[in-house]
Formats: sequence, structure tokens, C-alpha cells
Amino acid sequence: MGLIPNTTRRGAIYHFRRAVPARLQPFLDRSELICSLGTSDPKVARALSRRAYLRSEDLFEALVAREMLTDDDISALVRDFYETVLARDSAVRLMRDEPLSESERQYRSDYYRELAENSRLDLAKSAFGSVQLITSAMVGKRFGSDAQLDKLDRRRAMSAILQAGIDVAEALHARAEGDFGFEPRDKRLKAALEQPAISASSGRTNVHGTPSSASCDELAEAVGASPQTNAPGRPSISGPTFSVAAEQFREDQLRRKIWEQQTARQARKTFELFCERFGDQPLSAYTRRDAATFKALLEDLPALYGKDPTFKGKTAQQIVDAVRDLDVP
Repeated sequence: MGLIPNTTRRGAIYHFRRAVPARLQPFLDRSELICSLGTSDPKVARALSRRAYLRSEDLFEALVAREMLTDDDISALVRDFYETVLARDSAVRLMRDEPLSESERQYRSDYYRELAENSRLDLAKSAFGSVQLITSAMVGKRFGSDAQLDKLDRRRAMSAILQAGIDVAEALHARAEGDFGFEPRDKRLKAALEQPAISASSGRTNVHGTPSSASCDELAEAVGASPQTNAPGRPSISGPTFSVAAEQFREDQLRRKIWEQQTARQARKTFELFCERFGDQPLSAYTRRDAATFKALLEDLPALYGKDPTFKGKTAQQIVDAVRDLDVP
């Protein structure tokens, strides 16, 4: 049967082994997942390893969906920032016993105009450090004082805050000129202000401070569970379909002389198998789990299935099911 992907042998027993993506290692407190498959039979080990691989995909996807800042989270942060600053300005104005002098008003107008210009320059230079303290304050206000973000999410948040900060400065400049009807131009901020207040995301244990963890025992338990199937009824998503994008990619590889004709023909057959298994959908409709499932399917296909008349007219999945209990090379 050849080598079994993502497995290693310790004595006679097979073990599942897979590296954890670098970005997720802090959440799992490990660099790889390892668990015993509890068998010395290569056929059984292959099936259990495939199941463990798919379950590890589920684990990684769940961590990404739960631990990282979503677009809604960032929109909520910029909305909090904008509303907090303007609300504070309004409160200070109402608490004043005396009106501003003309020199004070002009000073404020000039200051906020220059602040808006400096924010544009910082954004153009990706100088996110200028809003580091403000971003930390907004994250702490929304998710708690012990909130933690990884490097990429922290920069995503700072970039959005800096961009919204231009509108904040221009709104304050407009107020200093007597215009209280300023409308933000930043698309994310405008959309956030038009929506009902966005509540803090539930279950974001990393943002709330306590990292998620997963044990090899949990993965081992998952190995014995039934494999999941693809969720039916995926939402309609626009964009070029897989077959169109795949053919364009194939032609580009040929034109740039990266692939030989034989490689291109083999790729076309592989692309056809993918469409057969998952349908011809827009690229964004597919998931990492689809890729993992397809990888396992290709590994289980007999090497010469295309030339065996026994398999004529059968789908790749039907062929794999037919030979699952046979030792086919």
C-alpha cells in the first residue's frame, strides 16, 4: 500500500502525526499533534490516519474562526473609537462654563487639521505605532483589560483605527469650524455606524485572554468517531467557478513553460476529479476541509484506476469504496 501519510511507527504501532500551523501553535501550546492509532495493521492505520487528518482540519478551522479578530470585531473597534472620542468632545463642550475664545477655537481647528494630515501620512507609511495606545485601549474596552492579539491581528486593528482616526480628526476639525454635520468617508466606519451596535464576539477565548488548548487524547477520541460529511446547502457565492479558474491556471502554467504537456494533462484530470467530488462552484465556496478530503481521496485511488475496465463509469469515490478492503497498489 506504500507509505501512509501523516503517520509514523513506534515499534509495531502506527501513530498519527501532523504539524500545527505556526499561527495556531500558541493556542495549542504545541508544534505538532501526535496520537497513537492503536493498530499495527497498515490498512486500518491508513483509514484512521485519514480520519484524524480531517478532524485536525476541523480543529484548525475552529481555532481560526474563534480565536482571530473577525471583520465584525474590527468594525466594532473603529465604531467604538469614533463614538467614544466624539462623545467625550461633546461632554467637554457641555461642561464648559465659558465659551472658547477665538484664539482657542482657532488653535483647536489648526491642531485637528494637522492631526488628520499626520494620520494620512502615517497610514501611507504603515506607521501603525502612532495609534498603538489608542488601539490597546479600544481592544481592552471591548474585550477586557487582559485581551491578547497576535501580531497580525494587532496590526489589522491598528491599521483600521488609524484609517478611522483620519475621520475622527476631521470631525473634530469640522466642529471647531462650527460644522456638526460631518459624515465619515471611511467605508468600514460608515458601514459600522449605520448598523446596530455590534456586541463583543462570544467564545473568543484568545481575545479574552485565556488561550484555547487541545489534547492528543481529544484527537485520539476523534479518530474513533464517524467521519464528518460536507455540509449540504452551501450559500450561493459569486465569482469564477473552479473549472474556469483551473483551466486558466493550467494554460498559464503551459504558457510560462512551467509545466510540460503531460503534466498539464494530468492536472486537467485531477481538476475534473475535484469538480466531480465537490461540484463546479466559485472558488470561495470551497473550504480547507474540502482540500483535505480530496487529498485523502487521491491517496486512496489505485495507481492505474484509469486503465482498469473494472472501474469504467465509476466516480473516484466509488472506486475508492470498491477497493477499500483490497490490497490494491
